[in-house]
Amino acid sequence: VPGVGFDALGARLGRGGGHYDRLLQGLTATTCGVCFRQQVLPRVPEEAHDIKMDCII
Repeated sequence: VPGVGFDALGARLGRGGGHYDRLLQGLTATTCGVCFRQQVLPRVPEEAHDIKMDCII
């Protein structure tokens, strides 16, 4: 799953539309965030509807 930024706990910062959160809701597959090293941040702000990634690649 692409994102603007991620943190080590799997939180994902998107572009604010909630598109991937709606797509991933109820999905039972493993979710992987895909990013460059520079996009891994110490902490990403989260909201109640945000879906965490199982791993970051």
